[in-house]
Amino acid sequence: MKIVKIISFLILIILSKIQILAINSFDISNYRFIENKGQYNNNIKFVANLPNLNVIIIDNSFIYDFYQDSKTYDNLNKYISYKNVEKNYSLNRRGQVISLSFENSNTITNNVVGINPSFFVYNFFVGNSNKWATNVKSYSSVSIKNLYKGIDAVLYLDNGLPRYDLICLPGANIKDIALNIHGADSYNINDNNDIQIETQLGTIYHGKVFAYQIIDNEKREIECKFVNLNNRITFEVRDYDKNKPLIIDPIIFSTYFGGSGEEEITDAAYFKNGELLVCGWTNSLDFQTTPGAYDINYHNEKDAFVSKFLVKGNDKKLVFSSFIGGGDNDQANGIKVDKNGNIYITGITSSRDFPLVSSFSTDYRGGVEGFITKFKPDGSGLIYSNLFGGTKDDYSMAITLDQDNFAYIVGYTNSTDIPIASTPYQATKKGVNDVFVAKISENGRNLAFSTYIGGSNEDRGFAIDVDNSKYIFITGETMSGDFPVAPYRTWGQWVTEQPFDYSYNGGYDVFVICLIEGGSLKFSTYFGGSADERGTAVAANNDGTVYFGGWTRQETAEPKFPISEVTYQTKHKGGLDCFLAQLEQPKKSGQWGYIMQALVFSTFLGGSNDDYLTKILKDENTGYLVLAGKTNSGDFPYINSTNKYNGKYDMFLTKFTSKGGDVISSSFYGGNNDDWANGIAYDERSDYYICGGTNSSTIQDLVNPIQQYFGGGKSDALIYKDISGSITITQPSGNEEYCSGGTATITWTATGLNPDDVYTIFAYRESKQKWDTIAKDYKGTSFNWNIPATYETGNDYHICVTHSTGIVSTNLLPFSIFKPISKVSITTIPEDLTICEGSQVTFQAFASEEHVTYQWYLNDKQIPNATQNQLTINPVSLSSAGKYSVVAKGKCPPDVKSNEVTLTVIPSTQIIKNLKDTTIMKGENITFAIEAKGQNLGYEWYVNSKKILGINTPEYVILSAQKSNEGLYKCVVTGKCGTVESYEAQLTVDTSSTNVEEDFNSFATLNINSSCNLCNEDLLRISITSQNFQNVSLRIVNILGNIVYENNSLELAYGKNEIDINLSSMTSGNYWIVVQRGIHKVIKKFNYIK
Repeated sequence: MKIVKIISFLILIILSKIQILAINSFDISNYRFIENKGQYNNNIKFVANLPNLNVIIIDNSFIYDFYQDSKTYDNLNKYISYKNVEKNYSLNRRGQVISLSFENSNTITNNVVGINPSFFVYNFFVGNSNKWATNVKSYSSVSIKNLYKGIDAVLYLDNGLPRYDLICLPGANIKDIALNIHGADSYNINDNNDIQIETQLGTIYHGKVFAYQIIDNEKREIECKFVNLNNRITFEVRDYDKNKPLIIDPIIFSTYFGGSGEEEITDAAYFKNGELLVCGWTNSLDFQTTPGAYDINYHNEKDAFVSKFLVKGNDKKLVFSSFIGGGDNDQANGIKVDKNGNIYITGITSSRDFPLVSSFSTDYRGGVEGFITKFKPDGSGLIYSNLFGGTKDDYSMAITLDQDNFAYIVGYTNSTDIPIASTPYQATKKGVNDVFVAKISENGRNLAFSTYIGGSNEDRGFAIDVDNSKYIFITGETMSGDFPVAPYRTWGQWVTEQPFDYSYNGGYDVFVICLIEGGSLKFSTYFGGSADERGTAVAANNDGTVYFGGWTRQETAEPKFPISEVTYQTKHKGGLDCFLAQLEQPKKSGQWGYIMQALVFSTFLGGSNDDYLTKILKDENTGYLVLAGKTNSGDFPYINSTNKYNGKYDMFLTKFTSKGGDVISSSFYGGNNDDWANGIAYDERSDYYICGGTNSSTIQDLVNPIQQYFGGGKSDALIYKDISGSITITQPSGNEEYCSGGTATITWTATGLNPDDVYTIFAYRESKQKWDTIAKDYKGTSFNWNIPATYETGNDYHICVTHSTGIVSTNLLPFSIFKPISKVSITTIPEDLTICEGSQVTFQAFASEEHVTYQWYLNDKQIPNATQNQLTINPVSLSSAGKYSVVAKGKCPPDVKSNEVTLTVIPSTQIIKNLKDTTIMKGENITFAIEAKGQNLGYEWYVNSKKILGINTPEYVILSAQKSNEGLYKCVVTGKCGTVESYEAQLTVDTSSTNVEEDFNSFATLNINSSCNLCNEDLLRISITSQNFQNVSLRIVNILGNIVYENNSLELAYGKNEIDINLSSMTSGNYWIVVQRGIHKVIKKFNYIK
């Protein structure tokens, strides 16, 4: 059984060029489950081809075919494909099949279904028609419905690893699930609760089981583990909500064993409206399904494929891939598409069961045979499919079409019995290998014309084209000294009719032939020098002339290779160089009218190492000659391009003027390893598609790829698109700042593009890896972008402008978008904003965006220098109380004011009127009093540091003070905002004299106005009679002992002294006049009523 290994395709963009084809078999994002519509055995439902692992799904089992490949090379056969010379090889595959089957599960027919289909389809035309399958879909996951009652299994791929979920609906019995493992050397459940599976390839782990339920929109983990119960694996699940679904989610097989696989595109053709067709080959590898280890050898088998892409502006996708072949090697070498979209390919096959449809050939005849197949435009059916060859090896290398949709193929054969039709130029084979040319009718049922062409040695045809006159042009290589030349006629010693070169030059020579269907040669000529040459490409010019090219080795003797005197490159630079030439039809010339063929031009193209030309086309839009191939010359011509040499072999694309004298442009394409071009095509705009293969693991400058990375294996298929014209974004240029909800002007220049062309504009954010389309089909080179208000703040935004052809320009330096502030809030430390005077408070502002400046306000007045997001007041004063707010100013308007928060300041506990030292006369009353401020004040009185019990008022009164009352008095005031102590006041009780009459050491007599005992006048006159001249102090003291008037330097004269004192500032009450000299004093009491 031969199973096609599916290839996936990739679209990559590189500024002025687009690399558009898939690399290798699969990228992780493109791994899919392919449905079985007859291309596989009947019991198989789906297959996924992963690196070194095939996953096969049947009704109640998952089968995993792990393998490793090694190669054994055969003898070199470089003629199977001149496009990628390589040894044939056989593969040794060691593998092991592990089967996971669900014991006692339901086996209902059609309970295995695909989920999330892809947009493209596959078609398989492999072997007999009963094995063909068309419109085959692929899916991202597969579900086995009702595996057990109420339990579904869903298999999918997670980062390249196969993974399955068991979805247990409410009421399902988890104990029903039992898993059998077959094909392993041994297995056990290890300490990490992984199933450890031993195989010939190494240890594989089935583990990391994770069970969960969705409860209140959250994923809640449920404890779950594997249990080995009588050689069956079951699941032990702890308590869970049996009224809700339970999902059991193990990872399967966390080990892979390397990679292999090869693909190559051999040719390309363009239809219209962005439809690109490619053909080529891919490895065809069997997969195993029987559990256990295996070790097999088989030949390196290939399958031919045709794929269609839609590459139209930003729309880039694979439309279909169709595979054709049989049980052995199949390789497509050439492709064409007719005006109706029908697809023609030719190639080689060794398959006895190669599909034959509406065929002039009846069966496979032996060895390698050529084939020609015509597909429907959608790839879903074969219009005809033919083999062409004899009983030995026949290689069909290229194909072309005429205006009537007749197909022409060219190649070479060592069969003596290929089909010969009509009137051949040469009916029998002459040499080791001869060239063959064949023409097939539009319906494929008739061989319209065929012929051998060759001499007695090796002759091989590699390229073919037909002009509007149905002249058939072919080129290739020959070692035959008797290769047919035409026209050729002699008259005596004179050659009267001759092609450009009728003499064999040695080694391999290029030949160029113009064949007329009636069986004659319009011309046939050698072309070359003394070293080896090969003709690999030909393009008819519709005026009878022909362009052709190939490669030539540097000659060691005097150069004889035909080169024009005035041309682009007149000297061979070393190794192998490409060449390009144009020949006219033979015609009469000179005075004698001899028929001769003129060389229009011939030029080398190459560098100091090896350069290979594989394809030429003439662009009918521009008249350019476009060449493609590969080079490992760092000094290969590099003109009008930014694509520099990457190392090893690179693809090249070179555009010549129609006369071959000037190069318009020449570019390299590739990566860090070998890259080669096999085919080119062009579209309505003269954008070019370069197709081939690569084994480069890194290709630079990929933009918007479907698959980013090299897929592995020896070679991968590869396409570039080279686009004429360019776009350069001029604004934004980088570092600009814009506002979400605002407007940004995007401008760009367009070179080589039409003014009416349309563009698509994208916005891209690096951190989110997200592309947003902001304009589509837009005309012009300036666009005002209304930035959505939903765009978040970030400094990693880019703009990408794409042309309808796919030309891309992205601004390299990012710009910033800022979101306007939507909210500002205030938090405080402490949270309670009723605080004590003298403490500290911190206000913290939080804005909804970054890059914000602030201004703080108190009672709607700016607080100077308060411009940070944090405002700290330390210490808080009574004037700090009020309503605080902050205004936040972002990068984008409007400014936003916060809510107000109110700060209440409680006064600190303070004494504003303190105690004083006091002296009173014995027997007098004394009142200690303080005045304090604060909230919730309490008072405690102390004398000589001992608390006076029962006193909690701001006054403390002592009646009839005695000597025992003397001491230090203080008051401790306690409030909500602190505790303070008063001044410790000294109380002195004077027992020496209490009135004038008792002062035996009287020094003066004190009298006041008689009416002032209850004085209601503001003027108090005191009369003091002094015994001599002396200085005294005069004080008036109130009932609290506080001095309300004081004169400490009163001079008294001998006799009577009168002193007037203004009492207007005093309050009504009892007062004492004290006159003192030294320790002697005279005291007089009076009452004052205002």
